[in-house]
Amino acid sequence: MKTKLVLGGTGVRDNREWYMARARVNGDPHGQAPLLWLCKVLIEMK
Repeated sequence: MKTKLVLGGTGVRDNREWYMARARVNGDPHGQAPLLWLCKVLIEMK
């Protein structure tokens, strides 16, 4: 399974439009941690 539409590393900015206009990529590791956190919470809820 690949994560989809993940923002690559961006640095920090205070400009929402710049951040939202960033290119999205598929399978980038930046999107894997939140997915793993979600899985952990779902498993703990059982």
